[in-house]
Amino acid sequence: MTARLLVVLFALIITGAPAMLSVEPAGAQELAPWDAAEQMRRGLFSAQTALLRNDTEGAEAEVVAAEALYSGSLRAAILDRAPTADEHIEQGLSEAHQAVANNDGPSLA
Repeated sequence: MTARLLVVLFALIITGAPAMLSVEPAGAQELAPWDAAEQMRRGLFSAQTALLRNDTEGAEAEVVAAEALYSGSLRAAILDRAPTADEHIEQGLSEAHQAVANNDGPSLA
């Protein structure tokens, strides 16, 4: 489930995506795409950890935060250059919400 999402994000980070995903400078609050991808990865791991502690509210908050991170410069860059990857990421985020709703930590892994 989110393993596919993490694989896509990791591949973008390590394969030179920062250079390929050049974006015009944005406001100080906008993260670079590779920074957003890394924060998403950490947040989804935190969501899994929260589920292991039976903290579904915390897990949902982490998934929502990951989704918000993706909606910025990272998604714009991916949509422009890898629309299929965007579909996988959107599906992975949807599945992450479902895993939290079902309190299913292993599916979030």
